[in-house]
This record gives sequence, structure tokens and C-alpha cells, in this order.
Amino acid sequence: MRKVLSVAVGTIASFGLVATSQAAPVQLDVQGVISNISLDTGELFGPVSVGDAYTLSYVFDVTDDNYTPNASGVTGRVDSPFLSASLTINDVTYDIGITEQFSTISTSGIFGSDDLLLSFTPSGSEQANARLVFPPDAFTNTETLEIPGSEQLVTRQSEAVFGLASDFLGRGTVTSFDVTPVAAPVPTPAAFGASALLLPLLLRRQQQPIRMIA
Repeated sequence: MRKVLSVAVGTIASFGLVATSQAAPVQLDVQGVISNISLDTGELFGPVSVGDAYTLSYVFDVTDDNYTPNASGVTGRVDSPFLSASLTINDVTYDIGITEQFSTISTSGIFGSDDLLLSFTPSGSEQANARLVFPPDAFTNTETLEIPGSEQLVTRQSEAVFGLASDFLGRGTVTSFDVTPVAAPVPTPAAFGASALLLPLLLRRQQQPIRMIA
């Protein structure tokens, strides 16, 4: 059974936090610019410079089995939720290796601040982590994974951390993010035709009496 995922949805009239039951995984795209480079071999993205734009993309799924509410009164923790993760710089995309036992989405406090940190950590062997900071009143309950709207993002404290083997180490600012449902595959006409042929057979089977063998 899937958890309800709360995301901020914009309409023409207003912006607000709404709860939507997701029938499919969701994708989070985090955008920003590179703010610090500790190591860059140029092997992954070509030469990277401070100020270059990046996009971190995560596809993840939240279910009753992997979500744990947070006792502190804010959105909780999700274990092993990631289906994919990637980092794009200079129009080159690098796929992050997912490590299920270490991949989490979690919420924590920040020392010396009332703000809250929502962390996305897809791998234990490679760092491509988004650290999104929000004011505490941006979260409303513990029953769902809650991602407030990007207009509530505390940009001065939010960041991305990169540690890709011995090829690229650095950090980036976070300027915005987007959350979108991942579209489910659309059945082909042939699949619809096969379903129509099978339906009478399924109905006929349902009408068969169940025989109990003594």
C-alpha cells in the first residue's frame, strides 16, 4: 500500500501544500550552481567551474513498508526509497549507484537554528546528496512524507554535496526544486484488445461455484 505523499502544488490562483495519493513514484529535480570544487579530474562532466549549473534528479517511492513517522512532530524517515538518482553538469548526466541499505530520506534539526533539514541520500558509496532546509511551520503532520513548496526553501542553508569516487568532489547551492509524478506506462491498443478478450473469460470463472473437497 502506498503512503500519501504531500507536495506543494501551484495553481493559477495560489500556492499551497496539498496531500495527493501517488499511484506511481515521484521525481525530485534539484537545481543550483556549483559553489566549491575540491577535486575534478574532468572525467565525468568535462572541466567543471564554480558557477556552473547542475541538476540532481531523484526518482523515489514511498510506501507503508518504508516510511517511519517522526516522533518530533514533523515528516518522518523513508528507508530504501530510491529507484534512480543522477547528477547533470555541462549537459552530461552521471547515474548514481543506489545503495539500498544506506539510501534514505530523513528529517532532522539544525544546531543553533529552528529550521529543519530534509536530506536525500541515495547511496552509501557515492555522495550526490540534497540537503533542503525549511522553516518548521512548513511541515504540518507526521502521517506522510511532506515536501514543502520551493518558495519556502531556506536557500542560504540548503546545499548539495558531491563525492563521486575520485573524480569529482564539491558542493553546490540550491536555488529551486520541482516535484512531479512519474507517469505510468500507457497501455497500447493491442493491450486494450487483449484485455477485452480476457474479460468474458474472467467473468465466467467468477461465476463458477467453488467446490470444497472433503
